[in-house]
This record gives sequence, C-alpha cells and structure tokens, in this order.
Amino acid sequence: MLRNRPVYVREISAAIVLLLLAVKSWGDTKSASEQLLRVLAAEQDRSLSKIQTLAVRRNFEYMRSTPRGVERQKGSLYHIFDGPKSVAVVDREYVGKPLGMGDGTSVLSGRQWVIAGDSSVFTFAAEINSAHLMEFDSSRSRPKDLNNLVDMHLFAQPLRFGFGVDDITLKEAASPRFQVRHRVEAEPAADGTNYIVRVFHRPEYVPDVAHPIWEMTVDSKQGYLITEGLMRDPDGTVYRHIKSRGAEVQPGVWFSVEWDDTFYGPIDPRTGQAEIFESKHCTSTEVKINPDLPEDTFTWQSLKLPDGTRVTRTTALGKTDTMTVQGNELIPSRLIQKGSSRLPSVTSK
Repeated sequence: MLRNRPVYVREISAAIVLLLLAVKSWGDTKSASEQLLRVLAAEQDRSLSKIQTLAVRRNFEYMRSTPRGVERQKGSLYHIFDGPKSVAVVDREYVGKPLGMGDGTSVLSGRQWVIAGDSSVFTFAAEINSAHLMEFDSSRSRPKDLNNLVDMHLFAQPLRFGFGVDDITLKEAASPRFQVRHRVEAEPAADGTNYIVRVFHRPEYVPDVAHPIWEMTVDSKQGYLITEGLMRDPDGTVYRHIKSRGAEVQPGVWFSVEWDDTFYGPIDPRTGQAEIFESKHCTSTEVKINPDLPEDTFTWQSLKLPDGTRVTRTTALGKTDTMTVQGNELIPSRLIQKGSSRLPSVTSK
C-alpha cells in the first residue's frame, strides 16, 4: 500500500533542513548553498539507501513524432532491479501503425523480455519468437550499444526520476568528483516547502554557457524527491521537462510512482512555440522494496523456454553462432543437426 507520511512529520523534517541551513550560513552564499545541497542529498539518500532490490509494475504511454508521422504506444512494464542486474518484461501495443514497420499494427507488439545479468544481456520477443544472447566480460565493460539496447526496452529506469536526472542522484551531484566539471547551487524555493537545485557547466570546461543545464525541484513533503526537472540546450532553451509524483511505499522509503518525461524540438519562429517530439507517461501499480528473488532471476534460464527455441549468441569476442534450447540449456544448432552424441552446453549469468 502507498502511504503518505503524517503532515507534522514532514513539517518537522523541512524545519530541520532550514535550521541546519541557518546554522551553517554565517559565511558567504556559496557555503550556504553547498551545505543545503549536502543536507538535501542526505535526506533523499535515506530512501535510496534502503532500496537494495526493487520490483515495480507500471503502465506506460509513449509518443514520438517523426517526419513520417506520429507513433503511439501503450502497455505495461514489469521491472526487477538488483544493482546493475535487471529484468524487464514489456507488454506493448501500438495505437495505429508502427512507423516504418509495414502495414500491420502487431509487428512489434506483444511481450518482450530483457534480462541483464553480470556478464550477459538476453532479449526475447515472444511475438516473433526471436531470442538473442549477448555476452561480455563484466557489467563494467558492458558495451555501450548493449546499454542502449537495454534502455530502449526499459524506456526509463525507475530510479532515474525522483532521485536525480539521467542517473545522477543528488548525492552524486554533491560529490567532489561531479563538481570538478560542474557547479551546483541549491536554495529554498519561495513557497517555503520546496528547494531548487541548479547545475551549471564550469566555464573552463564549457565556456559561454551561463545558464543552468539542469534545474530540479526537491519537495520536502515527498521525501525530498525531485518532483520537477528542466534540462536546457546551450542557448538556454528547455528541451526536456520531467514531472514526478512520489509516495511513501513503506515506512521511511519514498519512491517516484508517477512521472511524465517530455522532449521538445526547436522553437518554431512562426509561432514562438516548441513542438513535443517525444513524451512518456508512467504510473506505478505495484512497488516492492527488497523482495526475495529466485537465484536464476537474472539469467535467461528463468524463462524456461521450450526445447527447440533458436537463440542467436554473440560472445564477448564478437563471434556469432546459432544455438538451440534443449533442457533449459543452449546447444550449438550445428551439432544438433549433425546428431552429435556430445553436445556442449552454454550457460550465462
């Protein structure tokens, strides 16, 4: 059940932040801003640090506009996360014709799986019975194209909104490493409840950009989650707008349960308005914090694919081969066709 923290508790927490800020702000504005950023990051991290594993079920609506027309999708997405490992089960339906995918509306519809383990990414599309196992040395050396593939299927990481922008949490924004290239400012908002965090490029790295590249609103009434975010082009134009709603999903753990992510194109000089070229709306229907997970959760074997399923396997060295599932193991298809009595299997994590 999603619960809200009692009002008096939220007000006390907000008062503590303001008190700490007042105590630490004898010096200049810069020190007060830095101290506030650390306090906000610590408050937010109270929730984030309690999330070791996560299972989220949510509904989504997606739109993108291209010169060929507008494409719309809707569906549901089930996520399981444990550090760099993840599982995504997507049930997707196109509203109208998929752009560039022929005349049918079900070409890319149906259920898809993406399983990212310690040393592999496995994708499976049930509609076309297509499976691909991509191996790599470790999660740290995961090729960039694999990360893009996972993101393409997952749409948006649940922790990306609410705790930060594009995987940069407030805690990371407050770190000396991040601030080598960026200047981060924090201040109370005029409403006395929210706080504004702005991220700037340092001029020695990106000159001639005086405006903030990120601007985030932190809400003390929603567990110090980021409830709104703006991202700007070098000329100051807003090209991305994020809005998020948080809830206390278990005592002391706040999580973003609904968000809108909107991308804008260039401003039309005739109208002075920027058209939306991509948007996503997600609403969580189930959130489980630190659930018990079977040992094989982040392996392709958890799907229990039927014997005979063909899988394209790409090794960490880039070699590609066709495999066949037999007894929940992968056997080189060429050996099965030859009737070999010794069939080496492949397992990946």
